[in-house]
Amino acid sequence: MVAALAPAQDTDKPVATVNGVHIEQHAFDQLLQQAIKQGNQDSPQLRQRVRDQLIARELFLQQARSRNLETDPQVQAAVEEAKKNAMIQRYLKEAVQPIPISEDELRSGWVPKSTSCA
Repeated sequence: MVAALAPAQDTDKPVATVNGVHIEQHAFDQLLQQAIKQGNQDSPQLRQRVRDQLIARELFLQQARSRNLETDPQVQAAVEEAKKNAMIQRYLKEAVQPIPISEDELRSGWVPKSTSCA
């Protein structure tokens, strides 16, 4: 395994290179944001874990490709299912839009006029 690390702040350079394959800044940023949304605090340690995770993922992917798993029927079925789910999510995101409701409309339809407790 050959992995070279680059500073995470430079958006023109990859955050790491694994056996000649660049791990791009946007992949790092996306995984970092997911980790933060899950309750992790942004820190140098978290950033290193994210970098390490991306490097490990690329190594696993390279090994899978070297074994021609791209043509495996189970992999192809999983890819097709993931594609269908992604298309459905995209459709719903575009097709299902919230209906704007004014505060007055909301109060008249959902908030009781009397707020006294008996």
